[in-house]
Amino acid sequence: MTGRRGRGGEKRRSEVWLPGPPRGPWVDWLSHTSFRRLQVKLESENQEARAITQPLLDTENGFVKDLERFLCRQERAELRKRELLHKRWTERVWTPIQKRSVEDQVSHCCYDEAERIRSMFLHYIHYCNSKGRPDHRHGHT
Repeated sequence: MTGRRGRGGEKRRSEVWLPGPPRGPWVDWLSHTSFRRLQVKLESENQEARAITQPLLDTENGFVKDLERFLCRQERAELRKRELLHKRWTERVWTPIQKRSVEDQVSHCCYDEAERIRSMFLHYIHYCNSKGRPDHRHGHT
């Protein structure tokens, strides 16, 4: 059976064909009213599903935001930890090695100059290491 046709072989607007496996001639065509009822029921079920799932989605979004904030804080804490570790290493290892290295180089080098100049130079290095750079504004050299 091909369905009901109006004049000129046209399908009536009140009938809709549903694709799928063959179900018999009485199911192939639904009236517009039956189709509309199914459509309303489907829309109602979709609204119910959204009402059920929306709180879950909201909770998930909140969780994701909280997780992102936590991870951001963790990254900042790790960066700060690395910065402090580098600062301590520089203060306790690198700087003392550099100071000793310069002092060792000066004390072991053999200049033709008098011992007095070498002694003054070592004194200057010790002064710089203990006080920082000499203050040229006050006439210190």
